[in-house]
Amino acid sequence: MVENEKRHSIFRVMEEEHESLKTVYLIVQSKIKKLVPGQLQLNQKEELEFLFNYYQKRLAFHFDIEESIGVLNDIWEREPYFTEKVIALRKEHSDLVEELARVFDFLKVGNLDSKEVIDKLNVFFETFVENLKAHEERETTLVLKAVNTDFGESD
Repeated sequence: MVENEKRHSIFRVMEEEHESLKTVYLIVQSKIKKLVPGQLQLNQKEELEFLFNYYQKRLAFHFDIEESIGVLNDIWEREPYFTEKVIALRKEHSDLVEELARVFDFLKVGNLDSKEVIDKLNVFFETFVENLKAHEERETTLVLKAVNTDFGESD
């Protein structure tokens, strides 16, 4: 019973984290879509830089939470045949943080008065978000498989 409560608590934390990342993503996406070449408003770039910086910190925090509550470790310990998938997912954490940093670096040096730069920024950010969503989906799928396997063994 305690184990089930722990699992539900972990799933709630993960769900809240996913929603938090999604909220920040939607704000950043909205700000990028509002950029108009040649009509850059005062502080618009600084606001985007602030949001990207915040998003980077939220993403790192998100992965720290996942790793500190031991979701992937728990799967690794309980279901050793998932080890390769767990290792790959953990590596993706640092890959995704680095990918977002590259997008942020592009924003910092890019001239937002240029349509090409705005378009590239949008493509880079959307690609990052798609990679993050795919990662989170693989992670959730693995957690559910492990839980189902665990429940199946206790039947």
